[in-house]
Amino acid sequence: MSISQTNKMDRIRTAFEAARAARQKGNPQKALEHWGEVLQLTENATDRDPRQARMASSSESAVVYQELGDLRTAEKLLIQAVELAAQLAKESAQSAPEVRVGDALALASVHVNLAGLYVTAREPERGLPHAEFSLDALQNVGQHPARTMLNFAATLQQGTSHLLLGTYAQAQESLQKATDLGVQLVTEGQVQVLPQLVECGGRLFAAAKAQGRSADALPSVEQVARMATATFEAQGAPALELFVNAQMHRINALLDHGRFAEAEDQLWHMIDGSGQGNILLSAPDFYVSLWKRDDEALKQGGLPREEILESWEDAIDQAAKRDADPLAIEVMRQRFRLHTALAKDETRAFLTAQTGTEKELSPLTAALLRALQGELQAFA
Repeated sequence: MSISQTNKMDRIRTAFEAARAARQKGNPQKALEHWGEVLQLTENATDRDPRQARMASSSESAVVYQELGDLRTAEKLLIQAVELAAQLAKESAQSAPEVRVGDALALASVHVNLAGLYVTAREPERGLPHAEFSLDALQNVGQHPARTMLNFAATLQQGTSHLLLGTYAQAQESLQKATDLGVQLVTEGQVQVLPQLVECGGRLFAAAKAQGRSADALPSVEQVARMATATFEAQGAPALELFVNAQMHRINALLDHGRFAEAEDQLWHMIDGSGQGNILLSAPDFYVSLWKRDDEALKQGGLPREEILESWEDAIDQAAKRDADPLAIEVMRQRFRLHTALAKDETRAFLTAQTGTEKELSPLTAALLRALQGELQAFA
């Protein structure tokens, strides 16, 4: 390699590392700037090292563009990354084992990123082949440390594609495998995959429920919720959203399984553990869903109607004490009256009084009003 080529490669490495550093510091625009510099420096490159840098920069910048909502640019970059990764893997077929393994991992990585892009775009029929290609590529890497992480990501995208396609048995099988892999990773200290694991647990429950087999998913959903709770207890506010999401999946699974008293316990564990008054506003949704059940089902689930009534009122009172939006509290009380006393005329008059105030409302209060309007129409 000539001196000029060496200097150029140094510039490429410096820009690439600067991009990753900016990404880690939460500055996506700066990261894209540096990756863009790498792409300029490697345009029409023929040597292996700059092409590898181009492939990695295309893939990593595509993920950022996807997060920013620019799916078209992300797709273009990922297709470029896939083509480069395939070329490099083909060229290294006779190379040393570590080179072949590195290329196989890179090929699996770019395909799983493209699968994730298509799943996000709700084009599962395009995402599924890439997820499956990624899993096939990983067969050639042995017990490499990165294999479990990529297996988790690829199997999650495979299962999510099947879920969107309505092939629920395959979805459940893949999502169960992905959940088990995610649990393994978190147990081994890879806590950064917990957000994906929480979503994986929710999708596993959805796939199982679609087949009338929600009980199959409950142990995994509860295990993931315990992990999210432990992380929240250790990290506090940064893990609050994870904790709440995992608890909601757990509550929904327990409700579907008829374990109403346990579901209520987990609801209040989420509310009290979070310390956030706004989360109290999720309690009425819980009690509305229970109120529609028959008395025998409620009794068998350990939460008779009288207890629901008392707890529902208590949730509204607690929200009021925690300085929630006063109008939101009024909406909650009216919703309570609509369901428990069939106060349709009163609810109609209440909603009429709010006409024309939409622009002055908080997003949360506006959403609660829309929910009340929908429920009143359902009673008509």
